[in-house]
Formats: sequence, C-alpha cells, structure tokens
Amino acid sequence: MRNASWQYPVVAVLCAGAALACGNDGPTGGGGPAKLGISTVGNPTARTAFATPVTVQVQDASGGLVSSATNSVTLAFGSNPGVLVWHASGRQGGEILEPVDPVAAAVLTGPTVTFNDEISGMTYDASSGLLLGGNIDAELVSIDPASGTQTLIGTASATDYLTGLAFELGATPRLLGVMNITPDLFSVDVSTGVATSLGPITLTGETINGATGLATDPSTGTVYAVLRLASNTGRNRTLVTIDATTLVATPIGILDQDGMADIAFHPNGTLLGVTGDGATNPDELRSIDKTDATSTLLVTLGNGNDGEAIAVVPAQLSGTLTVAAVDGVATFSGLMINAAANGYTLTATAAGLTSVTSAPFNVVP
Repeated sequence: MRNASWQYPVVAVLCAGAALACGNDGPTGGGGPAKLGISTVGNPTARTAFATPVTVQVQDASGGLVSSATNSVTLAFGSNPGVLVWHASGRQGGEILEPVDPVAAAVLTGPTVTFNDEISGMTYDASSGLLLGGNIDAELVSIDPASGTQTLIGTASATDYLTGLAFELGATPRLLGVMNITPDLFSVDVSTGVATSLGPITLTGETINGATGLATDPSTGTVYAVLRLASNTGRNRTLVTIDATTLVATPIGILDQDGMADIAFHPNGTLLGVTGDGATNPDELRSIDKTDATSTLLVTLGNGNDGEAIAVVPAQLSGTLTVAAVDGVATFSGLMINAAANGYTLTATAAGLTSVTSAPFNVVP
C-alpha cells in the first residue's frame, strides 16, 4: 500500500515533570535559578492534523514561568528509535527512490529522484546524513534522501561496479564494498570514490564468482555478504559472514529466496534484504534469519525495472527547530517525525540553561 505522506506530525510530547534539573544561571524569576521544562499533553498520532504545539517553558526553580525570558530554544531528538528503509531501483527515466516504513510495512511516497543511472548498492553515511550509492557506471555517488538529488563523488572502478556497500564499526570506520563479477572485498574512499581491492574473499571448498550485497551488524560489528558461488544453481545465492581482516568467509546458508540483491541492517540487529528484478519473487523487502538464511516477507516494493538497493536511515525531526521564547515560552508548531516507533524523546537546549528531555512518547503508523 502506498501512502500519501512520509512525514508524521508531532502532535504532543509528555511532560518530564519533576525530573527536570535546574540550571545554574540564566534569567531568574521569583523562585531562583532558571531551567527549561517541556510542557505539552498527549502523544503523536500518525497522519492526523496537527493538534497541540510542543511548548518549552523557561521556569524558575519552583517550576514557575519566567515571563521575562526571551532565550532561543532548540529542539532535537534525545532518543531516536525510528528508521526508514530507503529503496532505490530503476534505470534512466524509470528510477525510483522510495521510503519504506518497516513498522507499518508500507511503501511511502518519496522524493522525486534525479539519478543518472541504476543504483546497484547503497548504504547510509552517518557522518554526512546522506546515502552513498554505487551505480552501474562504476561510480560512487551521494544521494540526499530529502530531495533525491544525486551528486557524483568519483569513479570507483574501471572494471566493474559496486553492488554492496557497508561501513565498518569504529571511530573512523572504513567503507567496504563488493562487486558482482569479482570475489574481492574493497575499501572505498568516501571522498574520491576510488575502490581499492583488499584481496579476494575465500570460502573453503567454493569458488566465489562475485557478490550482490554487503551489510554490517550494528550490534556485533560482523560483516555479512550475499555471495554468488559457482556451486549455486540458477539465481540462488549464499549468505555468509566475512572477516574483513583475513577475508575468510563463513557460510550461513543458501538464501531461501533466489535473486537476493542488496542487504542492510536495522539498528535493532534485524537483517533486511531486497530481491532483484530477475528473482522468482522480485521487488520484495524481507527480513533474513542470520542463523539459517531463511526470510520473511515484509512488504512488496515499488516499480523499478532494474536493480535493487536498500539502506536504513534514522528517523528525522523536521520543522522549525530553534524558536525564541516569548514571555518565557518557546512554541514549536508543525514539527514532523518521518518514522513510526516507540520511545522517542525530545531534548530542549538554550544557552545558559540546563537542557531538558521529555518523557518517552510513541509515533504510531
């Protein structure tokens, strides 16, 4: 089912109440040092008209409003449990970039794409907030998930194109890549796009013809790949883990869906996969069991005619996020969250005041 919008209105946030901490300076009222307090009622409900603005008060130590305060207050996520799965597909003139809500199991209306060519592998770059993709012109590109705009980073390879991308965990993670017709694992320079071979992946007793997907488990740091083995029949492919240092692969099993293309991880550790256009069941987003390579259908995806790539992107808070207090109250109207999940919090900050975090609230599909 395709929905009309991929933004969820923030209807309200529960007050954090007595747990709010006082600041040590800033404007004061009759009760002493000032603090911030998030003061609203209720929880967000997906796809409803905006109901109650999120308001942040500058309060004195007793919880009284400091009506003279004009501080600029900024809202941001405290806890952000939500994600969207972004799906890229199609060749020139038929490309799509669509967000998928994994909670509602629904394909949402995405931005208008400006791809130059088919995206064959994709991953999320937390440092830039952009998607990184490999296309069949053997280039590395960045993709803005808000607009669909593609920007060329550079040529990745003169021989083949990247079909899977994944960042390692760590303070300065490498971007790893695989290609469709070579067994090699690559290190990809995010500033130039150049893919440098780290050497061939090895799997005891098998000949590796190439790979179609790559992903890093955020809970363990383990790198997973979808390999094309000489022993696979038809479009069957094998799920493995890879030691990125020794390049040794450990088999998990033959995937129960043929034509499995790209893979990606949900932050909760769930492995997701998308079937390609030549599969028996094409254009499907599936969850994959990491122990035996069996999978479960989550949602049928959009109408791309070639190539499938997915990446998991954290939920975004949008709207006017910095507001000056008027008579001690900063009012935030029209806030939006673009993914359903339980346990969001908002944090309010202002210069000279102690920040405050709301009680948890849910966004439901």
